[in-house]
Amino acid sequence: MATPRKYRVGVIGVGRQGSHHARAYALNPRCEVVAGADTDAENLALFRQRFDARGYSSYEEMFEKEEIDIAAPVLPVRANAAAVLAAARAGVKLISCEKPLTASLEDADRMVGECRARGILFAAGLVSKNRPHFWRALEMVRGGEIGTLHSINTYGSCVQGGCHTINLARHFADFAAVEWVTGWVSGDPCSDYEE
Repeated sequence: MATPRKYRVGVIGVGRQGSHHARAYALNPRCEVVAGADTDAENLALFRQRFDARGYSSYEEMFEKEEIDIAAPVLPVRANAAAVLAAARAGVKLISCEKPLTASLEDADRMVGECRARGILFAAGLVSKNRPHFWRALEMVRGGEIGTLHSINTYGSCVQGGCHTINLARHFADFAAVEWVTGWVSGDPCSDYEE
């Protein structure tokens, strides 16, 4: 039986979080981290050393010179839309974008539309719901152990920001259609800092 080919991964934004993503791909036997792009030369040098991968000062150059199957933009929210659109236009097969996806519905629609039109799988990183204690609580809800779910209110965040809390609430509601949401942010919604 032939060994299945490895998916070629290109990471966009190879700082702290980007290195975490690259490590996860490197640990997957079906993936090979082949390239990374970052405007920070020091981050790029560390990435190249850690993952024995080629480095580029822009994702445009990376897409021009590399054949990438999986693009992993791990960027501040302000830069995500352009990187996702470039990855889609470069012909990748899958884009796994770090959250938050974007600060505007218009950008989100463009990102989803571009990927959908090209048949590209597109995902954003919301994995908090996969913690075992959340699945156990969901089993208790589904099994009737703690009553019928009528509504969900969340307060604060689920360790890493509001999007995880919203995703977790939807998880407990079996991803039912959302009727309405009220929320607010303090500060710049396009900030480079999750806080």
